[in-house]
Amino acid sequence: MKDTLKYREENKKLLSLYLEGKLKDNQLQKFLDFLQTREGQELLKQDMDSDSFSITNTSLPAKQSDKIYKQINRRIKHTQNHFSFIIKIAATFLLLVSLGTGVYFISPLQNRFAASMVEVTEGQQEITLPDGTHVRLNKGSHLSYSSGMMKKKKREVILLGEAFFEVAKNPEKPFIINADKAEIKVLGTMFNVKTGQKSNTTVVAVQEGRVLFSNKKQKKSVILTANEVGILEAGETIRKVSQPAQNYFSWFEHYLEFENMPLPQVVKQLETIFDTSIKLTDPDLNNKYFTAYMHGTSVDEVMTQLALSMELKLEKTNGKYFLKK
Repeated sequence: MKDTLKYREENKKLLSLYLEGKLKDNQLQKFLDFLQTREGQELLKQDMDSDSFSITNTSLPAKQSDKIYKQINRRIKHTQNHFSFIIKIAATFLLLVSLGTGVYFISPLQNRFAASMVEVTEGQQEITLPDGTHVRLNKGSHLSYSSGMMKKKKREVILLGEAFFEVAKNPEKPFIINADKAEIKVLGTMFNVKTGQKSNTTVVAVQEGRVLFSNKKQKKSVILTANEVGILEAGETIRKVSQPAQNYFSWFEHYLEFENMPLPQVVKQLETIFDTSIKLTDPDLNNKYFTAYMHGTSVDEVMTQLALSMELKLEKTNGKYFLKK
């Protein structure tokens, strides 16, 4: 009996730490495991009416809720260093819990987020946020936001993947995007954000207006204005690059434009846009320049056009592209 009470008290403590945003990564696994037990679910049900929780029932079937939990659990077990993005969602502001007939999104940290999540598995999806901001999400992207964002001092979302934002202007409530290790702050503008899963890179390309692009770890920022691009790579400071910002909108505008650009720069930009690896195998290619207006939505289409226009051979091995004479 004493052991049972001790076990329950330990998990109550974990629950309190979670709600206060103080739950450590090595405690998250234990906490999620407890929530999958009948006792854990009973504990949650007892606390559902407290002010610490904000709950939205998505009316998803139990099988789907179990699948979501297993995905989170798998990612936890395979993460060696810091949280992966999905674990950050679970540990920092969004916990997915299976409670009978649906998935409940439990929002800690004094209701910072009232858990709404959009996931795009195929194609693209356009949504309008509660503040009027228009977002176009690319395939494989996740966006989380608060349904009550207009009640807060700032409008915050979390992005994994790629999205184009047309932010509704509201000088009194800045719009903030949390994108892996980066934070993008705007008042009202149009820009693209991409978090690369393979390259561990965050890229911001501004079409109109200006944004504040910050490195969360180093707490350093740069201001980007129209037609400017900022890149944050793992372990580095944010840098501005001289690349056409327009090409970062190619995933929905379906064209790329290069004007007398050195081929190594073309390759670097394509690597960033498509989150892939491209190698120039001959040193002479570093002295080539490229001018073209290309249509295409996939990296295969674009690489084929590039090789043909430059009269080069293209090889693809293990997902990597090689250009040679």
